[in-house]
Amino acid sequence: MDLSTGSSSMSRSSGVMRKCDCGLPAKILTSKTEKNHGRKFFGCQMYKDGGTEHCKFFKWFDQEEVRGWLRNALIQAAAENREKEKLIDHLQMTIMELRSDLEKHVEDAEKVMYRQRLIITGLSGLLVCSIGTIVCLL
Repeated sequence: MDLSTGSSSMSRSSGVMRKCDCGLPAKILTSKTEKNHGRKFFGCQMYKDGGTEHCKFFKWFDQEEVRGWLRNALIQAAAENREKEKLIDHLQMTIMELRSDLEKHVEDAEKVMYRQRLIITGLSGLLVCSIGTIVCLL
């Protein structure tokens, strides 16, 4: 499981210090897995130093530890985060589509400008020839 440290303070649940299996005060960490992204859990503070071989203590922060309005607030916040992530994904897709459309329009504009340059070059050559002919006739 991919982890990142959350709060650097030791975790208290219901006013009692939460300890991991090795006896150290547990830390509140944040999951980075796809299934539980952003979800808080208790873990050993030595995880980064010793990996899971050191201590396998793990407990979800929002299970049994948090009750009532705080638990509901966490559940609601997690749902809002998921909705915002969906919106971000949708907006990123829209940006990609708009970028693709813009690139197509730029290519079309470049083709039109190329044709206009050819026409202007041709007309300029015709004008020079016409002026040369008029000068020769005089």
